Amino acid sequence: MPVAHEIYRDDDFFVVLDRESLGLGHCMVIPRRHVPKVYELNAEDLANLIALAARLARNLEAALKVEAVGLIAFGSGLPHAHLHLVPHNDSHVLIRPEEYVRKLSDQQLEAEAKKLRRLLNGKRRRQRTRRKPLP
Repeated sequence: MPVAHEIYRDDDFFVVLDRESLGLGHCMVIPRRHVPKVYELNAEDLANLIALAARLARNLEAALKVEAVGLIAFGSGLPHAHLHLVPHNDSHVLIRPEEYVRKLSDQQLEAEAKKLRRLLNGKRRRQRTRRKPLP
């Protein structure tokens, strides 16, 4: 996926939008080190993946004003360990995702990436005065 659709990056992970999105904010948290499947990550990398996904999920939930953010490891599709974060107001999106898939163009993905980066960066600035900074 092009870097233009990235919404977060650090030394160990990057986060990109999913081309077959289940809604605004559907993204994948991906370790930079190649490991084929989530359950093949070592304990430390798995803990760091979950910690980052949880922080991003809290930020997405607040920024998008959704009921919840599902964390999903499908185990297929992309031959690299990753977690999906799926913001939603209807848990059926997690039970029957095929009913919600939106195939987005590069232009749509870029517009959503810009919106999410702006929302997440704004969220970080507001929280920084009250709590430790979040990714």
